Amino acid sequence: MSMYKVPTNGCNLEIMGYPFFAEKVSANEAFRRRDMNVNQVVGGTQIVTKGPYVPLEFTITTHVYVTPSKPHVHNKIFQEMMSKPVLVSSPEIGGKFYAMVVIKPEHVKVRSLELSITIKEIPGKQSKIPGESFTIPKAKKVEVKQKSDKGNGKGKGKSTDKNSKGKTTQKVIDKGITAKITNLLTKESKTIKKNSKRKTSTKKNKSKK
Repeated sequence: MSMYKVPTNGCNLEIMGYPFFAEKVSANEAFRRRDMNVNQVVGGTQIVTKGPYVPLEFTITTHVYVTPSKPHVHNKIFQEMMSKPVLVSSPEIGGKFYAMVVIKPEHVKVRSLELSITIKEIPGKQSKIPGESFTIPKAKKVEVKQKSDKGNGKGKGKSTDKNSKGKTTQKVIDKGITAKITNLLTKESKTIKKNSKRKTSTKKNKSKK
């Protein structure tokens, strides 16, 4: 195992480059590990497989000295620590790793703040569990091919607009319909004329008799 240096001058914890002395360390998760997925099988047996990664998590109690007239001078630093993943370094809680930090200050004495710091590890690309190694596959690029219009640039003066084609075909259909209607009307008018002539001729014959 690689040895980690104590960050600075007797301090055993460094967060975002700032030294602290961890007076009390409570481990929610003291070691990196994995949960296990257990699936029941018919017959009473079980299939056990590796589950999700369980990161380190600690709660640390420490004190920082402040000026009695300016107890708020550390607030900006604490807010910055809690706003993003920060580098944590300590030989006692797992070496160097990135973590999310939550700081709860309590003003218990005139010249000091008591801090309760929760540190939760952010897992990286490589597993730090002893005896475990894995690689993350690279993301594949998906290329979308666009269909090129073959008619573009060929045959000047030729219309390739689909709407214009649709309009011309509609005109042809309309002309055909109107022609059929006119033919039917002319036929009907002719039959009406013939019938009227027959009626007039029959009337004349009756009158002669």
